[in-house]
This record gives sequence, C-alpha cells and structure tokens, in this order.
Amino acid sequence: MYLYADEYQTLTFNNDHSLMQVRWTDATSKLAAKNYSRTVQNVVDYVERRRPENVLADMERFTYTGSLVNQGMEKFQLLKKLMKAGVKKLALIKSQDTITQLIMEQFTVNDRHDSVSTRYFNNEEQARVWLNQVEA
Repeated sequence: MYLYADEYQTLTFNNDHSLMQVRWTDATSKLAAKNYSRTVQNVVDYVERRRPENVLADMERFTYTGSLVNQGMEKFQLLKKLMKAGVKKLALIKSQDTITQLIMEQFTVNDRHDSVSTRYFNNEEQARVWLNQVEA
C-alpha cells in the first residue's frame, strides 16, 4: 500500500508482512539539514502510526551531505522510536555513496539495540529473505 512520496523518499506498507519500506532518491544529495530532520520525522510518524514489525530502508541512492552531529541525533531518535513502535528488524540496503555508507555503518556499530535487529544488504532481494526469516 502506497503511503507517501516526495522528492526525497517513497513510503509503502505491506500489511501481510508487517513491512514498511522507505525508498530514498537521488535528490537526498541536495537535502538541507532542516529538510533532513523533517524527512526523517516523516518516516518516524508513519512507523508510529502503522507499527510494522519490519522496516526495509533502501539507502542505495541516499547521499548524506549534512552535519554528522545532526545525522547522529536523528539516527538515535529514529532507533529509539522504532523500538517503541515494536519494530523487530531493520534491513538497510547499502548506499552507493561510499562516505554515506561509512557514516551509516559507524553509527550502527556504535549504537547496538537489542530489540531492533539491524543488518546491511547489497540488494533488496537479500534484505527481503532476511526479513521473512522467522527468528528462533
């Protein structure tokens, strides 16, 4: 089900798989810090409303050019709200932009959360296989 789209992202929700998908666009390379915060908050709002067990974030075209401090704060708030909304798994498709990917991975390494299992993938197919696996 289509939820939302703007020049930076598209959000969809699959109720059968309790899956929210966020697909970022090339336009993120022009995203100002103020708009970045608003865009991330938009994702949080939809997660809080839909309460998916799984989130698939397609970061392949995402290019982050803002402040590392802003991104760190946004990521902390996002993970905290994902946990509170009941998200169990967060699958991230790696960014084509090397610097963006290194930044994303660094924050994941430094910020492990037991209740949200987070993994990076090279493509959507790999991510969906993992998301559909039943945890023991």
